[in-house]
Order: sequence, then structure tokens, then C-alpha cells
Amino acid sequence: MERKQAAIAKKYDHGYNCSQAVGCVFCDIAGIDETLMYRLMSGFAVGMGGMKGTCGAVSAGVALIGLIMNNGDSEDVTQKARALKTAKEYTKRFAEKNQSLACNELKGLDTGKMIRSCDGCIEDAVEIFEDMIKEGLIQI
Repeated sequence: MERKQAAIAKKYDHGYNCSQAVGCVFCDIAGIDETLMYRLMSGFAVGMGGMKGTCGAVSAGVALIGLIMNNGDSEDVTQKARALKTAKEYTKRFAEKNQSLACNELKGLDTGKMIRSCDGCIEDAVEIFEDMIKEGLIQI
């Protein structure tokens, strides 16, 4: 995990947004080209562009769950249900740890009290993702 966290921090420090940093570091297990992931994740940062939506780091984790757990067969409802259940657990864990999923709440825009920095959100999103891999909830 430390290597993933270091790689994500490096990408974030070099201009990747939170969702791009998280998504791109896991391209190898998601089976997607990094350039495509970078492009896909562009609009998910800053709470999906307006700080009112879900944290970009969390959004990237949900996208990764879909890529990893969905085989692309539209007739296979079990894999869709499994991916949705896993995404629900992932977002639940993040919300429990940080009291919110919303970017503006995490940043304290309305209250003036930050709950979690972008760096912290990225760290938590990756930690939860990797915990769920270790627990077998996300099968790679």
C-alpha cells in the first residue's frame, strides 16, 4: 500500500486531480490504459466539478470497482449487483470514516471547519480500496 500511496502522491503533486491520481495508479488491476483513465477521471474532481457532489477520490474508487467487478456482459445481472453492493460498501466505509462523501462538506465550505484535506481523502479512498481487496470484497 505504501508504494501505491507514494505513486498517487507523486501524480497528485504533478497536476493530476484527486480522481485521476487514484484511478491511474490502479490501471494495472482495472485493465485499462492510463491515458484513458486519466481522461475519464478528468471531471470527477472537486466534487464532480462544483464541490457539491461526491469526493473525486471516492468517485475514482467506485469507477475502479465497476471496471474490476463488471465483466461487460449486460445479460449478467449478478455481476452488476455484486459491483453495486461493493460500491455501496466502499462509499459507506468512506462516509463512516470522514462523516461525509460530499466534497464541500469534507472541505468545510459551509461550516468553515475542514473535515478532511484532499490529500487525506485520497489516502482514505486508497486505504479502504486496498482493505476491501485484502478482504476479498474486490476480487482482482
